[in-house]
Amino acid sequence: MLAIESAIGGGSIALYSNGERIDGMIGSTLMSRAEDLLPNIDLLLKRNALSISDVNEVVVSNGPGSFTGIRIGLATAMGLAAAGNLRLRRVSALEAIAWTCGRQGEFVVVLPVGRETVCIQTFVRSNDGLTSVTGPEPLGIAELIETTNDDVILLVHPLVQNMLPKGNSDKLFRIESDISNYLAQAATKHQIRESNEPLFVGKRK
Repeated sequence: MLAIESAIGGGSIALYSNGERIDGMIGSTLMSRAEDLLPNIDLLLKRNALSISDVNEVVVSNGPGSFTGIRIGLATAMGLAAAGNLRLRRVSALEAIAWTCGRQGEFVVVLPVGRETVCIQTFVRSNDGLTSVTGPEPLGIAELIETTNDDVILLVHPLVQNMLPKGNSDKLFRIESDISNYLAQAATKHQIRESNEPLFVGKRK
């Protein structure tokens, strides 16, 4: 399986086999530009003595994140899937993190979508499984800082944590910046739903 996320930070890609990570890449710009994504996928495959013909499935984030990055990731994944007759799975990065984080009770996943804007979604995990309490919605950094004062668990991307005052909340937990790992794990080990629609979440109007 090849996992692609190209809309948050520098993006990330990962190779998985039988539910286990083989290798991956993450960088400041490596996977977030159209001219870099395909060459780096090729590099990742070659350094593991693989080719795209050895891949049988592609999972890609359909958002949230930068609109351009979402389009680049989806277009690349669709092209690879069509050319190689691969299974294509388009999933929400928010839901992928929620499925794989292992946290119980209510919590909020927070991802960056702009310089002063984040996207949040609230989930609850119980013995009955994972449920989304809200849909994805934009939030300004000032509003997010207010939220950290509430009794709510926040799972935040490192880029979001860097925007917040240090020691702001003991309810704030940092997730990995390598989102492609969450995508692959959610697709192989959990019942994450798929969606053909891009998840474009911008600034609150």
